[in-house]
Amino acid sequence: MSFEVAAPTQWGDTVFVTGSTPELGSWSPDAAVPLSSASAPVWTASLVLEGAASVSFKYLIKRADGSVVWEQADNRAMTTPSDGSSFTTHDTFRDTVGTPASGIAPDCVVAHASWRYTAVTNRCGMPLHLQALHQGGAASDCRWIGAGSTATFAGYGPFRDYVLAVNHC
Repeated sequence: MSFEVAAPTQWGDTVFVTGSTPELGSWSPDAAVPLSSASAPVWTASLVLEGAASVSFKYLIKRADGSVVWEQADNRAMTTPSDGSSFTTHDTFRDTVGTPASGIAPDCVVAHASWRYTAVTNRCGMPLHLQALHQGGAASDCRWIGAGSTATFAGYGPFRDYVLAVNHC
């Protein structure tokens, strides 16, 4: 399993991932997994996680002054591949909800899931670039959705790969 996150850091900052498993530090900033800055501003780490496990996680930044900045919004969620195959996240550190850098769509974006599709309606007063995030960790393509318009994303269909969230991209 590999984690990749674009994060807004300054000299001396370090990015970490922590979460619901012991391998991810069990939500402790002190036991969180450090990510490498070799490809900054994209930070990366690889580790082995149990297959077919439901995992919740978040990124955090430890600032040079010792303070800790947690990602905004809900925990991220995924299910690790049952066959043990590799999987890579491609995330953006969510620092201000409702902005592209946050990775989170504003509250004026509404999603309604049906058996096969998820309708995403932009009730905001401006066009937005949005994508659907699925339970299995996949993200849809990034789509421009005009103010007052609706776009249809693949829903969960026979594989029950539910749309968990809609992101600003």
